[in-house]
Amino acid sequence: MELRQLRDFVTVAKAGSFAAASRLLNVSQPGLGYQIKQLELDLGTELLVRHSRGIELTPAGATFLTDAERILVAVGEARGKIRDLIRAEQSEIRIGLSPTPQQLLAPSLTALNCEGREMHVAFREGLSVQLVEDVRSGLLDVAICILTQKLFDLRTVPLYREHLHLVGPGLLDAQREIRFADLPQYRLTAGPKDHLPRKILDMEAARQGVFLDIAQELEPGGLRRALVLRGNAYTVASYAMFINEIENSTLGARRIIDPALTLEVQMICSPNLSPALEQALLTHIRATIEAHPGAVEPISDLLAAPANPKD
Repeated sequence: MELRQLRDFVTVAKAGSFAAASRLLNVSQPGLGYQIKQLELDLGTELLVRHSRGIELTPAGATFLTDAERILVAVGEARGKIRDLIRAEQSEIRIGLSPTPQQLLAPSLTALNCEGREMHVAFREGLSVQLVEDVRSGLLDVAICILTQKLFDLRTVPLYREHLHLVGPGLLDAQREIRFADLPQYRLTAGPKDHLPRKILDMEAARQGVFLDIAQELEPGGLRRALVLRGNAYTVASYAMFINEIENSTLGARRIIDPALTLEVQMICSPNLSPALEQALLTHIRATIEAHPGAVEPISDLLAAPANPKD
């Protein structure tokens, strides 16, 4: 019996299907099925049954689920105690940031303090799917990114909602909003089709029967930013991605309405993240949001009050 098998079994049981669990764990369905089968062989009994609507736990599976969850929690707590001891000496935290929140949050998080200690922050850039997997595997203590699916094996804290804006050099007048149907007036540099903001953009365009003038498809990094900053392109992005340029009037931004297009930024916590570090992170994030009124919309009471200790 392996911890991976326990994790896979719990995720399948909670998600209700192999397809949903494979997306959550970022593994193939055949690989997931193999791990569950090996667990069943080890235990000598069938734990779940597949059917057209997903899976159903057998009586043995329902009983084992409680024990498997307890084991995973105990292992996480044991690892956490050891890593807390190490981290107390090293005073280091590893934070993953996806492109959407990094412009807003990274500068303030470099000055992270916890219980009077200045923390050394090691950042990692990446897309949300990879950052979540890095937290899961222990490579990161925290990931701050966009989530579209619920995670059953990691603690998540909703932080704030970002509205998508049209951003560019020719938008410095007093107008603060733009109807989605008016976006075709602008030649856009957009993210790849598999990125969430682009998916939201494309789905709404299809719903309204609007043809968007997309001249370039680029990652939301240096080249895309450079083209917009040089005045050669417009883009659709969160306000926070270009927050410094918007606030110093290098670029203008108009919030997209009819409908409003939004992204939800969450903090994904390793089981080994201490309550004190979690609170320190939330304190810094809260202060950053308060320093930039109107940039984002808080969606969690945890940004308005001290974080509760972990259960």
